[in-house]
Amino acid sequence: MIAPLVSRQLGRSALRMRRLYATETSSTASYPPEKGGTAKVWLFALAGMAGMVGWTELDRRITEDGKKEHPITRLVEDFRIDSSIWTQRNAKHHELVKDYVDDFFIFSTAKRPHMHRTRDPM
Repeated sequence: MIAPLVSRQLGRSALRMRRLYATETSSTASYPPEKGGTAKVWLFALAGMAGMVGWTELDRRITEDGKKEHPITRLVEDFRIDSSIWTQRNAKHHELVKDYVDDFFIFSTAKRPHMHRTRDPM
């Protein structure tokens, strides 16, 4: 009873797969890729070049030909953490790692005490 149901379901799923595959091939065949100067890649390339030229001009005006500091540089420096804090953090981390290694070796070499067990204590 279960075998005919399984074979019927497998047959239906294979039919669905064939149908989907057929629609994919027919839909892609009706839209050939664009060629020539009207392709979107040329529009994106031109927009990218215009953006690069615009950015360099904006950068030159903001910094007044390199006389002033760039606003992005100021932003990065404002959010940067002082090097003395990193030195303190690294020293504390080094101490914690040394303590962990010492504890690890102490506990890894530790053995349970030997116990003498009697067979019938009572």
